[in-house]
Amino acid sequence: MDAGAARPLLRSEAGGNPKIFRIQIDPSPEGLRCRLSGRLDAESTEVARSVLAGSAGLRFADLSELGAVDDAGLGLLGALRAAEVELEGLSPYLALRLESLAERAQRRPGGGGR
Repeated sequence: MDAGAARPLLRSEAGGNPKIFRIQIDPSPEGLRCRLSGRLDAESTEVARSVLAGSAGLRFADLSELGAVDDAGLGLLGALRAAEVELEGLSPYLALRLESLAERAQRRPGGGGR
């Protein structure tokens, strides 16, 4: 994949509402940086997972242009955080949802919680 090239990875016209998801990966002195923009739903999350799986050294994720995020997308963000990727531009609402997701995971049997 060419670093720095923004690509529309997914374009759908479902229900007459166009949605676009983009992912851009750039090298930086501190490690790879990705920018996610658009809707992060189940379909785009699958695409993002496959692209990010080939991005060894990912250190930062810019989420400032991220739109709606469903549960699948939230799971991806949680996995990035667990992999110690710094989530930049995370909205307060998404931060709260991620905290709730982490708390639920800790309470599950085998989740390291109580």
